[in-house]
Amino acid sequence: MKKKFSIIFMMLMVFFSVNETMAESVKQIERAKILADVSVYGTFILFDVNKEWNLKGSKDKESGVKEARDVIYAYRDKVLVDSYLTLGLTEGSFFLLRLNTYELLNSQDLISRLMTTEIGRYLTIRHVFTGVTKKLNYASKYPEILKQLNSIGYEGELPRYAIIIPVKKDSLWWNTPEDERDIMMLEHIMPTLQYLSVVKRKLYHATGISDADFITYFETNSLVDFNDLVIAIRRTREDSYNVRQGSPTIVGTIRDLDDILNILKK
Repeated sequence: MKKKFSIIFMMLMVFFSVNETMAESVKQIERAKILADVSVYGTFILFDVNKEWNLKGSKDKESGVKEARDVIYAYRDKVLVDSYLTLGLTEGSFFLLRLNTYELLNSQDLISRLMTTEIGRYLTIRHVFTGVTKKLNYASKYPEILKQLNSIGYEGELPRYAIIIPVKKDSLWWNTPEDERDIMMLEHIMPTLQYLSVVKRKLYHATGISDADFITYFETNSLVDFNDLVIAIRRTREDSYNVRQGSPTIVGTIRDLDDILNILKK
């Protein structure tokens, strides 16, 4: 009788475990959709880890990391979290989180909870940028260019590097007639077409939301090609209206969240 009860109990445990796993997977926000949608808030948060964290024992690190992981994963149905290791690539930082959500309060709640965890006591926020996705303003006015932008996709292995560059325009740009800005943006777009297969890009509009007008986000496997792309853009007329490009420029390697948390445990 005991053996029969034990088998039934084990079967029930497996049943509930499987169903719990399925429920968790259903709750996760749809990555492809939110990255393609407009009116999505993107927040970039650059963290450094205080040296005192390294003095903690392995058990304390283990529990602290688990607590942080649980907090972040609790928001999987509301916030898409991407993580990047910036240690050694961006001064004064350890890692970066990119949060995409339909409601900005969700990102704020996630970070607020993260900072109250044990490991949160050892984190310093270096920079925060927030923007929102919109429809293409300029390329949509040139059907042939838009067709090329949509037809050329990223090729090769998954990108290893991410680069974030905030951009701020001067008042002259915003007060330039729209048709003139259209022409200059066409000049901006043209040299970028040859890099579409090696550099992914995404634009967030940030005027009035952050201390920048745009947050430009890139992914690539080739920093050489990315460097050439930026130089090509810097040579266009539109670039002369930039009063800020970078400051900071954030460079990191694209890492799974658990990879970064495992590094923090060492």
